Amino acid sequence: MIKRIIIDIDGTILDTNTDLIKAYSEFTKNVKLSVCTEDIYEIIDEYDRLDRNFDRDNFISFVNEGLKTNLSEDDFNIFFNIYSHTATFLNNNTANILENLSKNYEVVALSNWYVNQQRERLKTCGILKYFKEVYGFENAGMKPKKEAFDIACNGLDYDKVLIIGDSIRNDIEVPSKLGIKVIYFNPRKENSIYDSISSLDELIGL
Repeated sequence: MIKRIIIDIDGTILDTNTDLIKAYSEFTKNVKLSVCTEDIYEIIDEYDRLDRNFDRDNFISFVNEGLKTNLSEDDFNIFFNIYSHTATFLNNNTANILENLSKNYEVVALSNWYVNQQRERLKTCGILKYFKEVYGFENAGMKPKKEAFDIACNGLDYDKVLIIGDSIRNDIEVPSKLGIKVIYFNPRKENSIYDSISSLDELIGL
């Protein structure tokens, strides 16, 4: 019997692409940065693809080098503050779905991003109250490492846990091998060997 549901945030619950574009645009205006929003998006996306953790100093150095800028930690804190208050649902019914799930299961979030920012984003859109815990880079490490999923399981046997996410590599492959039940959030309805849903609404039926 499933007792805990682990849900990815970015690309599963929240429309991260939309939120990042908004945050980058506002950030460049605030710090008077003459860099295209798309350039910031691409360099941070590249950092993510390189499988590096989000150690603050390494992250800032990489972005500055890629953008040929000299942004300070205070500048980045401005961005982090803006992003923390930017949250757009992929599904307008998300709050109702999570409310229903939280009545029967321990619902937790697992992300590779900073914990406090993800908490604030979930709070901004009114759904933090449905999560028993929010895990991120600082308190769980990086997906898809096994340790991140073990921490999010919080001592429960794997067969008592379900994970939902939009990345086969980050959210699905490793948990599936461990014996955790997985559901691939697949709005484009691509062919997949994993159990899939194209909308979070389908979770209630499942």
